[in-house]
Amino acid sequence: MSWRLSTALRNAMLETDSLKDILAGGVIKVFTGTQPSSADDEESGTHLLTLTVDGETVTSGDPTNGLNLGDASEGKIQKASGETWKGENLESGTAGWFRWYPNDFANHEGEDMDETKIRLDGRCASTGGELNFTSTSLTQGVDTTVSTAELIMPAS
Repeated sequence: MSWRLSTALRNAMLETDSLKDILAGGVIKVFTGTQPSSADDEESGTHLLTLTVDGETVTSGDPTNGLNLGDASEGKIQKASGETWKGENLESGTAGWFRWYPNDFANHEGEDMDETKIRLDGRCASTGGELNFTSTSLTQGVDTTVSTAELIMPAS
């Protein structure tokens, strides 16, 4: 399991809201290369694509077309049923990792190594990743759709 939660996300989950509520209406950015060792670290690699519902535009502060999680069951939560998570590839390359930003993403994204920013990182793969695509080889100008996304909360 390679989910990595920023300090701010862990604090928010402990103090105020659920992961589902905190990330509701957000966006996912997919990058090349290896996932940073901490979600508090700066982004690395080439930004390949931004995922939203149906590939539509999301404006920071407006949850319309933002990504959502479904209902939790047996310690797992997946992408919301009925949502198609996709985006147009900005560059060609191999998807290696992603970072999920909350709906007010303009205040949380970027290269700042700031522990006050809410971020959730994970691995991209064809199978066995936190975000799974049919292929991790992305071509500029082509739409990419997420096959599955699942977060498992371990019992111990």
